[in-house]
Amino acid sequence: MTSPVLPREAIRPVSATQNQMTLVLDEQTLELLARFKELTAHRNPMATNAGAIRLALEIAVERVDPAREVKVRGAPEKRAIELEGRASAEGGTQPGSDTRVPQSVPTPKAAASHESSSRRPSRRPSRPLRRSIWRRDGVCQYVDPLTGRRCASRFKLEIDHRQPFSKGGRTTVENLRLLCRAHNAYFGARIKWG
Repeated sequence: MTSPVLPREAIRPVSATQNQMTLVLDEQTLELLARFKELTAHRNPMATNAGAIRLALEIAVERVDPAREVKVRGAPEKRAIELEGRASAEGGTQPGSDTRVPQSVPTPKAAASHESSSRRPSRRPSRPLRRSIWRRDGVCQYVDPLTGRRCASRFKLEIDHRQPFSKGGRTTVENLRLLCRAHNAYFGARIKWG
């Protein structure tokens, strides 16, 4: 069995800062490239192949580069350093101990008021909620009232509040939907101008 003869990949300079690359891509790779361009349209607004490839490579290199700095949430050493720094900034030590602790300990009432203030409604959905909306909708949810046809664009999708956040709409799975940028702007203008 012989393999198909593929054209040779080539790179040639076209200017001092740019090169032309010739390569052969199978159908699956072209579909992946098209989907990547849809998903990253906000960062590659012209949706060029070169822009998409560069962005994909930047993302991939950052992910696999062993020299990158890994951010670990709540790492014990980091947390201990933060607590120690906070305690030393407050200037308190517990008598007979080397461990620094804050001088003032919040009362249960103060802690409860802090919790309620930190749980104010947020316009921005959490990461799990965003994933849920993307999985559920996948395409623009705008439906033309005259024709009944769904937009179904997958380009420049944004999460939108059905009932606007500014008008009391909550950031819940029931109140959120995906809209393409054009339809999100359309609804935004309708709300703003009545």
